Amino acid sequence: MIAVEPRLFIAVTDCAAYSNGFTLSIAMRSKDDIPPEAMGFVPGQGHDEDMGIQIAIHFSDGRDSRGGTRPSPAFMDYYREWSEGRDPTEPAGPVIGPMGGGGGGNHWDFKFFIWPLPPDGPVTITCHWQARGLESADKELDGTAIRAAGLTSRSVWD
Repeated sequence: MIAVEPRLFIAVTDCAAYSNGFTLSIAMRSKDDIPPEAMGFVPGQGHDEDMGIQIAIHFSDGRDSRGGTRPSPAFMDYYREWSEGRDPTEPAGPVIGPMGGGGGGNHWDFKFFIWPLPPDGPVTITCHWQARGLESADKELDGTAIRAAGLTSRSVWD
């Protein structure tokens, strides 16, 4: 559980480690309908990232990053350079990349990929959701366990 409020619940529902990073699935449940506008989806105007839920990752070595339901600028810069055939500079990390999600009514679910694997020690996930008045809520995960799982992962094609 990341946040438990009288009418809102946010939790990590899944974490999977890979050789180069890990995924986090985040579920939001509410006793009230959560309109798309509260998620930052503004009909006819695109997306207001500041309104949607923001996820921050903090590694035990002091590195951190913030992301939302759209790719972070660091992710987009790296991808743009790579797609143009250049040799992009690897970002310092962590980089949070949304992998998909959605919902409606009183539930929304999102999945994020975090690169790279964390160092040993805690990984802190922090949520901020301006549209719902959630200033900050966080949860500490075992970065050592995530790292160990990722380092022992195997390619299915080997």
